[in-house]
Amino acid sequence: LAAKPSLQFVVLDELIQTDVQVDDEERAVYVELLCDSAPHRVHAYLASHDGYDVDATLELCRRHRIDDATALLLEEKGDGNGALDLILKGLGKRFEVLRDAARSKLAVDEAENDLRASVAAATRLCSRRSEDHESRRAWFATLDALLEAQRSLKLSRELPSTASQVRAVARDLAQSYLTAAADRVPLRDVVSKLFKDH
Repeated sequence: LAAKPSLQFVVLDELIQTDVQVDDEERAVYVELLCDSAPHRVHAYLASHDGYDVDATLELCRRHRIDDATALLLEEKGDGNGALDLILKGLGKRFEVLRDAARSKLAVDEAENDLRASVAAATRLCSRRSEDHESRRAWFATLDALLEAQRSLKLSRELPSTASQVRAVARDLAQSYLTAAADRVPLRDVVSKLFKDH
């Protein structure tokens, strides 16, 4: 089957989906084929399975630029800051993809879901941190990235329908993020941060 990667992927995918035990070598091949054939599924697979080589899988995800899976693996290796930074760097691009999708009215749901997944991943990373200075730094870095990504879109130059659609998603994301942050960071600190920096 190695000569026919698409067939190999279908077979391995079916085996894994039906919880058939596969060995380490087959698992490694599957992850590589998953990166090639269905990169949007890599994070979910890694989050729900174990037994893969973390270092090799991390390199594979980096090479394929699968940021959510890379962030998961960085966190697994103890690099929560690196994981969060990776997610936050991609927020601006994801907002641009949403804006462009809203302009063309194509793949809007997919772009919105991708953006929401990134903000949710950043929120989860922040939530898993202990209550200390680094935790506050993470929450505030996420808030800064979220607001800066929105600001950089220059929505005043867009058609009203496009701007309205993107603003609605951005407002909803900010609201859900601030609700999660309120459980971990005192509201007075969040308000102070908003007035001071934004």
